[in-house]
Amino acid sequence: MNPSLQLKVLIKKYIKNECTPQEVQTLLNAFNIPGNEALLKTLLTEQYHNLEITDDLSPEEELIFEQIHHKLLSRIKQGGEAPKIRWLNWRTAAAAIIIIAAGAGTIFSLKLPQRLAPANGIVKTTKPDILPGSSKAILTLANGKKMILSSTPNGIIARQGNTVIHKDAGGTLINITDTHAQGNNLNAYNIVETPIGGEYSVTLADGTKVWMNATSSLKYPVQFSGNERVVELTGEAYFEVAKDAAKPFRVKTSGQTIEVLGTHFNINAYENEGVMKTTLLEGRVKVLNKTGVQFLSPGQQSVMNFGGDGRIKVLTDMDTDEVVSWKEGYFQFNQADIHTVMRQLSRWYDIKVSYSPQLTSKEFQGAIQRDLKFSQVLRILGKTKLHFTVKGKEVMVMD
Repeated sequence: MNPSLQLKVLIKKYIKNECTPQEVQTLLNAFNIPGNEALLKTLLTEQYHNLEITDDLSPEEELIFEQIHHKLLSRIKQGGEAPKIRWLNWRTAAAAIIIIAAGAGTIFSLKLPQRLAPANGIVKTTKPDILPGSSKAILTLANGKKMILSSTPNGIIARQGNTVIHKDAGGTLINITDTHAQGNNLNAYNIVETPIGGEYSVTLADGTKVWMNATSSLKYPVQFSGNERVVELTGEAYFEVAKDAAKPFRVKTSGQTIEVLGTHFNINAYENEGVMKTTLLEGRVKVLNKTGVQFLSPGQQSVMNFGGDGRIKVLTDMDTDEVVSWKEGYFQFNQADIHTVMRQLSRWYDIKVSYSPQLTSKEFQGAIQRDLKFSQVLRILGKTKLHFTVKGKEVMVMD
C-alpha cells in the first residue's frame, strides 16, 4: 500500500478506535520518521475538518485544545515502551492529534472515543484564577546585594573580579570568566533562589548548566579554584556538568554528596517529599554519605530517606522522562497518590492544600502541562471523581 494512503487509513481507524496494537505502533512510528512532517500535517488537517468540530465544545475539549498546541510529552506503553512522539504544533491539526493522544492513554490514562466525557469532579473556585509559575529567582551576590531577576534588565548585571554575570531573555543567568579583567574571587559565593512558583537556569563559570525547579536554592563559587568544583543545593535541580577530569564536580545536599566528572543527572532534595532522589541520565555518578557509597549508571536512581538511617538504596530502570518532566514543561505522574500530586502543584501554583478526613486513596497516571491555569488542572484531576474547593490560594481536596 502507498505510504501516504496507509497513514491516512491508520489515522481514520484510530479515530474510530479500530486500530490493532500493531497498527497503533506503526502510526506512532510515523511521527518519528524524518520527512513525514508535511504528509502528517496534510492528513491530520484533513481529519480535523472531517470531524466537523464546532465552537460548542465541552470544557474538557477546550482544555485539551489549549494543551495540544504546546508539546504534550508523555510515555505510551503497550507491552513495552513505544517510541517517543515528536508532537506537531499545528493548531489546525489539533483535533486528530487529540484523539491520538487521548486514545493512547497519554492524559491520565483516558481511553476516549471521538468526544471527551464530562468531568466527574466538582470544582468550586473563587476568582481570579491561579496562574502557573514562571521564570523568576533572586540572586544574592557575594557582597550581600540582592537582585530580583524577573525585574532586572537583560545584559551584564554584575562584575565580580574576573567574573561577569549576564542575564539573557530566556531566563538564564550566565557566569563568564573574563580573562582580561583584574582581581579574583577565590572565596566568594553567590546564591540563586527560586521562590514558590519560580524556575530558573544558571550557567556556571566552568560551563556547567543547572536548571532549578521551584523553591530551590543553589550556592556556587564565583570562580572555581583548586582541584574540585563544589556547589550546594536545596530543592530540585537538573545538572549538565562540564567535563573536567582534573576537577571533579560535587553537589552537596542535606546529608549527601553527589560527585561527577561530567554527566547529566537530576537531584530532588525537597524535605517534604520525605526522600532524596538522585537520578542519572548520562555518564556515571558517585553518591556518598556517612553510611557508604553507591555508584549509579544511566537509568538508575539513588534514594535516601530524610531522618532515616541514612542508607542509600539504588533503583534501576527508572523512567527518566518522568523524573525530568518538570524541566520540559509538564508534570508527569506514574501511579502517584493525591498527596504527591498536590505537593508538586503547591510548589508551582503557590497554594496551600488541605484534605478531607474521608479522602480515599487514588492513583494518577499521565501528564499535565505546567503552563495551564490552576482551574484547568483541576478540571483534569476532576476526572478521577475528586472534588475541589478553592478559596483564594487555599485548596480543599475531597471525595
